[in-house]
Parts: sequence; structure tokens; C-alpha cells
Amino acid sequence: MDSAHGWPPKTAARFYPDGVQKVARDSLCQLAENRGRKSRVLVRRHDFESLNKKGRRITSSRWVVLLYHPNRFGYLRYGFSIGRKVGPAVVRNRLRRWAREHIRHFLKKGKDWPVDIHLIVRPMDQEFFRHLAHNEFEKGMDHCFNQLCRNCEKNESRDDLRV
Repeated sequence: MDSAHGWPPKTAARFYPDGVQKVARDSLCQLAENRGRKSRVLVRRHDFESLNKKGRRITSSRWVVLLYHPNRFGYLRYGFSIGRKVGPAVVRNRLRRWAREHIRHFLKKGKDWPVDIHLIVRPMDQEFFRHLAHNEFEKGMDHCFNQLCRNCEKNESRDDLRV
């Protein structure tokens, strides 16, 4: 029987198999546990704006800019800005994927400084990013991250890494 508003009665829950309800409860518990996990991705507009205002700039080539600034979280956080002028979605997603892979390898080396990183990919001619090889991308990113390492180590030795 339906109630006056068309909603099923509360007793309808017992007609579902127990397994379905258990899976739903478990997934909700898992979501609640993952909320406390540290997130390395910058998503808030405020984070990007503060990096643009306060951040230091590293440019390895004409097409990539890396902005960084110390944070209070104690671990590296990153975000990307890859505009539509760079190329179609396929190209932008490939660059994003390569950048995430590069950061993952960077962190595996044990270089997890308390900084926020904003990686900006500047638009070039139409075909530049379509024909950009992975090793060329790696060279540009390596230059940026090596410079970041030198600056962070220099600041660490002076104990000048302030938020």
C-alpha cells in the first residue's frame, strides 16, 4: 500500500535482500572513513588565487609555468590549469595524466615538501601539443621540478619555509 503522498511505506525496506542493504551501509562507512584522508589535489578557487598572488614562478620552457608556495599541511599539493586553447579534450587530458604521473614519480623519490604547486600549460600553436612526445614533456617537467627541489632545499637549510 502506498501512503497518501505516493511514497512507499517504511516497511518496504524488508523486501530488499539483506545483501543489498549491507553493501550500501558498508560503502557509506567507507566514504566516511575516506573523508579524513589527505588530498593532494588543489580544487578550491582560493588556493589557486593565493598561489597566483604569493607564489614563486618557475618557467622551464615557453609552454609550462610552475607556481609554488609553502603550505601549512606538511605535504605537497598540486593543481593544473590547462585551458581550451591548448587543444582538444584528448590532448588536455593526456597532459594532465602525464603531469600526475610525473608528480607520482617525484613523490616516490621521497621529495614530499610542504608546498602547493600550480602547473600552468600555456597555449602554443595548434599542433604543438598533439605532436609533443612524452620524453619532451618529461624534460620540461624535470627542469621545473629540479628547480623546485633546489629552491625547497635552499629554504629548508635556511629554515625559511614559512606559510
